[in-house]
Amino acid sequence: GKNLDLETFATVTGSLVLEKGKLQIPENQSLTILEKGKIAFSNENFVIGKMTKVGKNNFVFPIGIGERLLKLEIS
Repeated sequence: GKNLDLETFATVTGSLVLEKGKLQIPENQSLTILEKGKIAFSNENFVIGKMTKVGKNNFVFPIGIGERLLKLEIS
């Protein structure tokens, strides 16, 4: 898959499905996931960059570096 560069701040209120590459977040931007927001990802499709989660629900951040997924789970 290819990488998609996010050019502005973005907020996920429902579902975001990563299935054809990585979502690249620039250093000065952020991807925010609201309380009911969900992300579908895989070992090849994840986020590279800063993410924020709003709410108290368990959540797995689908973050990585280069070609490697490094999941971060909060509960």
